[in-house]
Amino acid sequence: MNASRVLVVGASVAGLALARALCQRGIIAEVVERATDWQPSGTGLYLPANAVRALHELGIGPAATAYANPIGRQRLLNHRGRLLANIDLDRIWDGVGG
Repeated sequence: MNASRVLVVGASVAGLALARALCQRGIIAEVVERATDWQPSGTGLYLPANAVRALHELGIGPAATAYANPIGRQRLLNHRGRLLANIDLDRIWDGVGG
């Protein structure tokens, strides 16, 4: 029986995660990307605890969290900078990400 093959278009976080998840299930995933080289963008990613849990499921949680800066609080502001909410993320996500 031939193994299933999937073409993943785009080497974004989602594309690479999908390719890894497919490979873990015995499905051959080929990733193609339009960009010819990696360019640092100077941006970061905010990954809530459920996303961190997904990285652990993919087997790359320790590698990702080695570079992480945990965020314990999240502030939501309106367009004028007025505080709308100050959220204790540790309390909300307790036990979800690890």
